[in-house]
Amino acid sequence: MNSKFKKVNYSDLDGRQQEVFNFQWLSGILATYGYHTHRIPDDWLGADFIARHMVTKQQLKVQLKS
Repeated sequence: MNSKFKKVNYSDLDGRQQEVFNFQWLSGILATYGYHTHRIPDDWLGADFIARHMVTKQQLKVQLKS
């Protein structure tokens, strides 16, 4: 099976798609600092996702903007 990946143009995405894109992008960066992330579908206390450090257990509430 031959499949090719093609990068998306961020400006071509609608607001909701940009928010998903930003979550995935930021989750990857946070992982390099020892955090794992959990997306929250209903904006709990203003947060779109929670990031928790794997060692220190520090928890961050993060709100995304498109």
